[in-house]
Amino acid sequence: MADDSMFEMSSSSSSVPADCRFGIQLTCETSVYEVDGRAQAWRMRVTVTDYYNVSPNIFMYLRTGPNAQGTLVDTFEAVASPVDIEEYPEGDPNPLQDPPFYRLAEVDLISRNRALLDETWELIKSDRDELVRTLTNICELEEDEVSAYGYLPGVTPDPEPTPTPEPESSAGPDSCPYDPYMVLEVTESNDPDFPVGTVLVESESAGGPPDCTRSWSALGGVTGKVLDVDTSITLYNFTAYLDDVQTDSGGLGYEYNAYLHLNGFILRITGSLS
Repeated sequence: MADDSMFEMSSSSSSVPADCRFGIQLTCETSVYEVDGRAQAWRMRVTVTDYYNVSPNIFMYLRTGPNAQGTLVDTFEAVASPVDIEEYPEGDPNPLQDPPFYRLAEVDLISRNRALLDETWELIKSDRDELVRTLTNICELEEDEVSAYGYLPGVTPDPEPTPTPEPESSAGPDSCPYDPYMVLEVTESNDPDFPVGTVLVESESAGGPPDCTRSWSALGGVTGKVLDVDTSITLYNFTAYLDDVQTDSGGLGYEYNAYLHLNGFILRITGSLS
């Protein structure tokens, strides 16, 4: 998984094709056992072998470390979304971005379980299909609204007066921006304590300006630890705690999207309207 209004947004820097057609061809290669014996491991490599109107680097990797041996670790995370393609670089992470995601055109996996690799291949194809569908949908635009202000010959009969701006106050805005989200939901996770589908409910009412902070919490299903997340839609940031100990902080994206790092586990949260 990645933006300036009330949340962070990305500006589309990619050229939009006139035909609004996109395509990605994937080739899956797997290890072959042609001798007697018990297979101890299976390997699968998936490569983008053809593409049209889209970058072939659609596989998201996360770089962590260095570990105890001083080695950086690169882990395949997911198929990129259109926003990920705009935000994250190809080949290596941007040292100024956190978390340090980047994109490649190939993923090479090894597992003790061939069925797990087969399931991963099916998920990769499904996510590739969703990426192509989304690229097509956001390419095709229809007129939503036309807004005019001031004098435009043939449009507005008389010039409208320019309002006198109110003096700015160092205390920030008088009120918090509109925020309809009711809960936060975990949409990606490798943490058994807070799996996909975990809901963080608001534990405190929304704070006032200028920070407009909201606090959310969820109870771990395995350890019983309490996950607390403080968010600010005016500062675009979050802070995460496990049992009142801070474990992570960072940027908050559109619809409360954020990655949380919790003692070796990674969660992705997003806002929900209900």
